[in-house]
Amino acid sequence: MKHATRIYRFDHSKRGDAEQLARMHEMARQAAEVLRRPIPDTFLGR
Repeated sequence: MKHATRIYRFDHSKRGDAEQLARMHEMARQAAEVLRRPIPDTFLGR
């Protein structure tokens, strides 16, 4: 029962912060794209 309420609460908060989550995801993707260039493949592979 508690687990179900926790899932419901998480779903509700997720629905409320959908725009913020999307913005954060976009920023993270851009940051990863920028950081991927200078770092060598060997460093990423490890």
